[in-house]
Amino acid sequence: MVTVRCLLNVAVSQAWPIFQLDVNNAFLYGDLDEDVYMRPPEGYFPSGNKVCKLKKSLYGLKHAPRQWNAKLTSTLIENGFNQSKSDYSLFTKSDKGIFLALLVYADDIIITGYLSESKKVCFGLVTEYGMLACKHVDTPLLSKLIISNEATTNDPVLENITDYQKLMGKLIYLTNTRPDISYAVHSLSQFMHSPLKSHLKIAFKILRYLKGCPGFGIHFMKTSGMFLKAFSDADWAKCSVTRKSITGYCIFLNNSLISWKSKKQNTLSKSYTEAEYRALASVNTNLVFHERTKHLEVDLHFVRENILKAVVKTIKVDSANQIADVFTKGLGTVQHKFFLEKLGAYYVSLCFSVLVMKVFGYIWLEWKDGGPFL
Repeated sequence: MVTVRCLLNVAVSQAWPIFQLDVNNAFLYGDLDEDVYMRPPEGYFPSGNKVCKLKKSLYGLKHAPRQWNAKLTSTLIENGFNQSKSDYSLFTKSDKGIFLALLVYADDIIITGYLSESKKVCFGLVTEYGMLACKHVDTPLLSKLIISNEATTNDPVLENITDYQKLMGKLIYLTNTRPDISYAVHSLSQFMHSPLKSHLKIAFKILRYLKGCPGFGIHFMKTSGMFLKAFSDADWAKCSVTRKSITGYCIFLNNSLISWKSKKQNTLSKSYTEAEYRALASVNTNLVFHERTKHLEVDLHFVRENILKAVVKTIKVDSANQIADVFTKGLGTVQHKFFLEKLGAYYVSLCFSVLVMKVFGYIWLEWKDGGPFL
C-alpha cells in the first residue's frame, strides 16, 4: 500500500491520468511447467478410467496464482518493463519520452493510480452490524483507556470468536486508507484468539465513530519539488499485558501522507529514551528485513550513523504538535480532529462531480476539488 500511495502522489503531482483494469479469467492463461492430470467430470467418458492432462492452469489449482504471475511478469519484461527490486508488484517502462507504471495485484492492474471505495466500505460495515441508527462518537478510542486481556465474570471470553475475527479483519483492511483508526484497530487485533466482551464493545465503538465520518480520506496535493518528512513517537510500556512500548509514525511525501504505522515493539525497552530510539529506527529501516531486530545497539548506531551522514535530520516536536500521537494512544476529541487535519485526512463532501467512464475495462475519475481521495 505504501507503493500505491507513493505512485498516486507522483501521478497527482505530475497530472498523469489514472486507470485501472481487470484481466478476465486471468488464472487460465498460466502455462504449467510440470505434468498435472485431472479426473474428468462424471459421464464425460462413456466407459473406462481415463484422466486429462492439463495444458493450462485452472481455477482451484494450487499452481494457478503462481503460474499466472510468472506469465504476466515474463510478458511485461519481454515488452520492455522493469520489475522493481523493492516491490515486485511494481513494473515501470520508460521509452521515447513515455513513462508507464503498473501495479499488479493478482488479476487487477493499476496504471499510475489507485482508487479505494473507503466510504462505501464504512457504510457497509455500519449497516452490516446494525449500527446505522446509533449515535456516532467523535473518537475511535477513549483517552487513557486500558484494554485488559483478563476475563472476569462481568467480562467473559466471547463464545463465538469468529464474528469478532471477521469484524477485525474488515477493520484492518479499512486502515489502508483510514490512519485515524490505526491505533484502535491495532490495540484490539492483539486479542484475536481470545477476545473478551469488552473488546467487542470497543470494536462497536469504532463502528460508531466510522458512522459519523464515513467519507474521511487522504488528500494528495500537487506541489513543486520532492521531499520527505516523518513524525515518530513511542509510548513507553503502554501495553498493560506485556509492558512493551508502542511505536507510531507517519511519513509524508510532498506534504501528502503515504505511510503510517502503529505497532507494539518486539522487545521490552528499559527506558523512555530506548523506546524512542526504536521508534525512530523503525521509520528509517526496511521493515521486512529489520522486523526481528532485538538489540538497542543496532537501532542506536543505525540512527546515529544516518544523522551524522545528514541522511536524517531530527527535530524535537512538542506534544501539542506531535502528529504521531494518533498512532500510539487514544486522544481527546479536539486533539484527535486537529491531528487528522495535520495528517491531510479530510471529509469528502458532496461538492464535487464524479465522471465515471468504463471503457475497455478501466475506470477514470475526475474531481473538481483538484485531487483524488482514497
